[in-house]
Amino acid sequence: MNLNPKKLKGKRIEKFRLTGFNVDGFPMGKFRGFPILVRNGIPGEIVDIQINLVREMFAEATIEKIHQTSAYRQEPECDHFGVCGGCNWMHISYEYQLAQKMDNILYSFTMKNNIVPEQSLPIIPCKELQHYRNKAEYTFSANRWFQPDEPKIENPLERLALGYHVPNWFEKVFDIQQCPIVLPIAERIRQFIRHLAIENKISFYDFKTERGLLKNLTVRVSGLNEVVVIIGFN
Repeated sequence: MNLNPKKLKGKRIEKFRLTGFNVDGFPMGKFRGFPILVRNGIPGEIVDIQINLVREMFAEATIEKIHQTSAYRQEPECDHFGVCGGCNWMHISYEYQLAQKMDNILYSFTMKNNIVPEQSLPIIPCKELQHYRNKAEYTFSANRWFQPDEPKIENPLERLALGYHVPNWFEKVFDIQQCPIVLPIAERIRQFIRHLAIENKISFYDFKTERGLLKNLTVRVSGLNEVVVIIGFN
């Protein structure tokens, strides 16, 4: 390979070809034999990438420009897609998602365990492509994360967040406006508790000072529409 992976950090690679998914479902390609995971890409696409993170066995990058777009690419139905790591395939058509998942299943049997199924039936498609997730985990933050092109806000109340983590950054929390994949009742509870906490001046957790009372919120809904709400305190 003759490549020092550490020198890849911050590197920009033009016309990088995405060749497939890794075992965790992230689009990837190889640069001089070294795997690079590219968020929000699709196999077959040719893109310009910026490498942000380098680990021992792989690097992670973001797309700066798409030269060749996959026929399976679609517009994500979420304003937070690309920032949130909660749903990594919303930009891929559902039919292609199912085909890829079937490939992963067969790969697990044949390549990993030397088992050749005599028969494989197609995956049964989900009836609901939105508002299907019955568990939501939110994080409180006294200093929400701002996107690079977003103006910083000094008002402490407007800096509060009750949302999701930015991928790979546990201490960076962005304040979501809506989430199209969780059940609507989870979003109503999130908004209610946020409003209640602000109205009663209950402090949000600050990752820098490690002070603040409210840390996380979990909402889980059963098949009988029973709801469990768990609030984590500092």
